[in-house]
Amino acid sequence: MAVASAMPCPAASPGPVPVTSPGRLPVFEISPFNADHPDPDVISPKSVLFHPSQPKLYINALEAGKTLVYSSDGHTKLATIQHRYSDHAHLREGDSFFGKPVEGWFTHDGRYLWITYYRWSDDPNAVGSSGFCLIDTETDRIVRGFRTGNIPKIITANEDSSLLAVTLWGSNQVELYDIANPLAPLRKAVIAVGPPVEAKPGSNRDATCGLCLRGTAFLPGGRLLAVARMGGGGLSLVDLDTLKVVRTLLNVPHTPRHIQVHEDWLYLSANTSGTVARIALADLQHAADDPQYEPPVQSRKVGEGARTLKVVGDHVFFALNQSSEIGVTDLDFSHLMQFSAPSYPVGLDVQGDRLAVTSQGRNGIGGHRVWIYDLNSLLATTTAQDNAASGSQMPSRLRLH
Repeated sequence: MAVASAMPCPAASPGPVPVTSPGRLPVFEISPFNADHPDPDVISPKSVLFHPSQPKLYINALEAGKTLVYSSDGHTKLATIQHRYSDHAHLREGDSFFGKPVEGWFTHDGRYLWITYYRWSDDPNAVGSSGFCLIDTETDRIVRGFRTGNIPKIITANEDSSLLAVTLWGSNQVELYDIANPLAPLRKAVIAVGPPVEAKPGSNRDATCGLCLRGTAFLPGGRLLAVARMGGGGLSLVDLDTLKVVRTLLNVPHTPRHIQVHEDWLYLSANTSGTVARIALADLQHAADDPQYEPPVQSRKVGEGARTLKVVGDHVFFALNQSSEIGVTDLDFSHLMQFSAPSYPVGLDVQGDRLAVTSQGRNGIGGHRVWIYDLNSLLATTTAQDNAASGSQMPSRLRLH
């Protein structure tokens, strides 16, 4: 599927001026409002991903139906990938409808990027199936699209890029694909994580989503898949041999949203409880084998609306949606730093000394922005401001590696 940047943008309004702005923070903004470099395609950006080896940044502009490719510093737009199709049965390239890109995952050493479609533009209540696509990052073109069940959100792969999991927010299921040959994925199974969802006629399936499955991660060793139940609460462990849930842990913070494996731990953010937490991988394995074992959970309250979480080096970064902030902690949550973000931040990614954050906005307030922070300058600036306010000369304990 070709990249056709000349095609018109879907009808949408950038919305009003944000309630936060970069000010004196070391931030570069990608938005329709940047006076020097406006980009009208930045409409309701949901997630953002740094390429693992190339100096590129991918922005999923959900309501625009586009993935925007930028240089990793945000200063240069490299490509516009349009998620437009002509029919739902075969997802041929066309102009009948578009997919709304929500999340993504790189496989095969960054050669391929898989992106889920929250819903189709011609299905406003998300009552039917949706899909995902495969992008070749060498050309930044869509190779092909794939149909899925209802409202896929998280998409993730295992360490050797042989298995892909697509988590269906709207149906309490996870689809599992063999992607050893990424150009010919084979759907291996549809795994039930909860009972079938009975949506009310005419309802928006985003709201009638059952357990509202979201965060998903393959655990090292290849045996278990962890799935966060943001609506029903708890963390389900799926045995990849039997393709069944072997255990659901209910002692995790309420409304777990995003999860990530880092070193010997599984980290998670919990949305309405405003918490970050971690569980040792060895304890998760033990819990999968012993139904009586309750793994210890280390957690910390960090603020309302904890959304996307990213663990890099010795730091945990997370978006705090309701306070329009980014939080940063040590790996054990012993020290917390918070700094301003674009209004109602949702997605983020970190690479080297750069942090990229998306702002969707809420109820017509704010949104339609991506901020890229220089982390070294940010931590120095934030520490200096804190020291000036407190009269202290104590340096921040957070350092980038």
